[in-house]
Amino acid sequence: IYASWVGLATSYVEQRKFDLAIQSCNDGIKYHPGKVELHRIKAEALEKLERYPEAVQAYDEALKVDPDEPLVKRLRDRTLKKTKKA
Repeated sequence: IYASWVGLATSYVEQRKFDLAIQSCNDGIKYHPGKVELHRIKAEALEKLERYPEAVQAYDEALKVDPDEPLVKRLRDRTLKKTKKA
């Protein structure tokens, strides 16, 4: 079932339906809070909507699950720079 949430959210991102991707991630996180990928996809969708502080927060949630996840760290840093420019 976890893969279904990821697949749905990813599909919404690919279709540029970022609000639906965020909602899918939120729904999936309710059942699978320990899955980094759901938090990361949510953060990326928030970033696409230029909701940078919320994206950083979602990346932080992902890092609480796996503090050593290199992709999340890199994406968080990139988003943090955008937050400072905004």
